[in-house]
This record gives sequence, structure tokens and C-alpha cells, in this order.
Amino acid sequence: MISCEFLPETFGGAEQQCMRQSAELVRRGHRVVIMTSRKQWSVPAHDTIDGVEVRRFMTFRAPDLLGRHLAFSLIWIAQVVRFCIRYRRDFDVVHCHQGKFGIFIGALAARIMGVPQIVKMGNSGNFFDLKSLQRKKIVGPCFLRYALRRKPVCVAISSMIVRDLVRFGVPESHIELIVNGVIPVRSEFKRPNPAALEFFWHGRFEAIKNLTLMLDGFATACASNTNLYLTLIGHGSLQDTLIAQAERRGIADRVRVLPPSKDILKEISRYDVFINTSHAEGLSNSMLEAMACGKIMISTPVSGATEVIDEGKNGYIIPDYTDQAIADTILQVARLSSEEMEAMYHYNKKKTLEKFDIVKVMDQYEALYHRLIHNCEAQPATSPTQ
Repeated sequence: MISCEFLPETFGGAEQQCMRQSAELVRRGHRVVIMTSRKQWSVPAHDTIDGVEVRRFMTFRAPDLLGRHLAFSLIWIAQVVRFCIRYRRDFDVVHCHQGKFGIFIGALAARIMGVPQIVKMGNSGNFFDLKSLQRKKIVGPCFLRYALRRKPVCVAISSMIVRDLVRFGVPESHIELIVNGVIPVRSEFKRPNPAALEFFWHGRFEAIKNLTLMLDGFATACASNTNLYLTLIGHGSLQDTLIAQAERRGIADRVRVLPPSKDILKEISRYDVFINTSHAEGLSNSMLEAMACGKIMISTPVSGATEVIDEGKNGYIIPDYTDQAIADTILQVARLSSEEMEAMYHYNKKKTLEKFDIVKVMDQYEALYHRLIHNCEAQPATSPTQ
């Protein structure tokens, strides 16, 4: 597995999926090594988490920044090449998490080891992984051309990303639709208090998550319904901005900002409705966790929303990115009866087991690995210069 950054320094959705998928593969008897970076000497270079071996190479900065940080990216490339040459006979598949700079790193690794490459795309639309790499000046287009010439299998985690890949010119024969997975949660339905309906969101407080718009929409909804409350769980550069905005909009008494929880599933079980107003996603890990807990979900029409939300059955998709549209959807949920909310809870539990259970997701990946390895072994050997 290749993840440009990894926990404990970064714990976003891509890193969580990398860890979750790797742990499931180890449980099935496979050996998995996560190759990643580290920016601090205090973070161990060699680690084992849930049976998964983690190799971290010191890069001092995030290795996928490129641009004026290109030197740190070159340090990352050199260490990846060194590792792959040394262990070139030890692995059968290279699986990259996110297709930005990672698609190039994976292409190098797969070329040196002579094994197939899989790249999971992490974002769509204007933030589509391949577009993001292409926009990097000078080196970005070169890295992208090299990577695509290697013809990796591109995993799309939503139908929107499938369309992005096709528009980008990736052959459909090299595209696989495999959603992200989540571990099902055992829980009971929490009957909401109509006098205090609790909305929540958890993740990174960064611009791409569009949390300032969420607060604007929530403030608009509160003007019509005084029984609404919102909890934001996480951390990031916009934390102080969000607190100030809540005070400015007169909803400071209705909005709480909490640090990340060590047991996020236990934490979110306290609330009633998950709300997402992100500009871009691949398939929101936070939304999957909310679904696994049976929570009603509302989201802007980002990638993955239609995979998770069946309109009116387990939540609602906000039609556009305006505070009024967000407020209208919040108020629509607030009008639901307790019986309707309980029906959505059970719908989510059933859908989690049928489509997003990590075991079923990894069945698909395992079948893909075996097929690619078989095809690779069946191909005639080529010389190193080819």
C-alpha cells in the first residue's frame, strides 16, 4: 500500500481506508506493508498497527506538495526507489491510495517490482486527483504522462469518479468501481428529543469542507426552528474562524466545537442527524461512519452522496450550495416524525451490511488482486528497457 501521508501525522479519509483495508487483508492471511512518509523524527520509521507493517520515510514535509516543495518530493521518490529495489521480489501488487502524486509513485514502484498497480481515486470534479496532479507546474504533467503510460487499474469509489476518469481518457477496461468500506456498528435506535434535535459533522476543519456555508445554513434554519443544535467534531486551520462565525451569526449557544474523539463511533451515537456541506469528496468516510451508526444523513451533491443517500429513505441530498437550500433541508428533517426517523435508522443499518461492509468491499479488492496477478504472470516477460 502507498499513502503519501499516514497516521499519526494525518488521519483523513484516505488514510483511514488504507488502514481499514490493510487490516482486513492481514486478517485474511495476506502480508501488507504500508509505505508512507513522516515529517517528524518522533514518529517511528518502522511500526506495526493491527498486524500491518508500516514503513515511514523521512521527507520533512508532505511529499505530494511538489511546486516549491519539489525537493521534499524528490527525497520521497529516492527513498521509494531504494526500498522497491531492495524488496523487489517481496510483493505481488502495488495499491496506491489517492491518485495525485501517488499515482506516479505507484507507477515507479510497480515498474521496479514488475507487478500490477492499482490506484484508488480520492476526489472528483474540480478536485479530481488526476487534474490536481496535472495542474502542478512543469513536473505534474510529466509525472502524470509517465503514470498513465503504465496503464494502472483506476479504482473509482463513486459513479461520479467513474465519469471523471472516462472524461480524462482512461479506458473503461482500466476502471473498477469499488466503494469505500466501513465496519458495521452494533447500536440501538436513539429516539430524538423534538425539543433539541442534534445535528453533527466530524472531520477536518479545512476550506474544502465548506463549514462556513454549513454554519450560514444552520443559522438560517434556526431562525425558523429554535430546537436545533449542531456539533462539529475535529480539528484544523479554520477552528477559530468557525467559532467566531457562530458568535457573529448569533448561534454560539447552539453550536459546539469539539476535538477529535478517540472513539468517534461512540461519540456520534449521541446525535441524530449527520450533515455534510463539502465542496468535494471521493466518498466521505465520515458519512459512512454516520450511516453505520444508523444516522439520518443530509449532504451537498458531492461525489459519493448518491451512493450513500437514497433520497427520502435514509436522508436527503441538498440541491445546491446555498444557505437557504441547506436550511430548507435541515427543516425538512426536523419535521420528520420519530417513526420516520426510526425507519431511516433501520434502512441505514441494512444498507451498510449489504453494500459498504468492509468485508464485502475487500472481497472485491481481493478478487481484483488475484485477477491482475494472474494476468501479469500470464504475460510474456519483457526486458528492463521495454
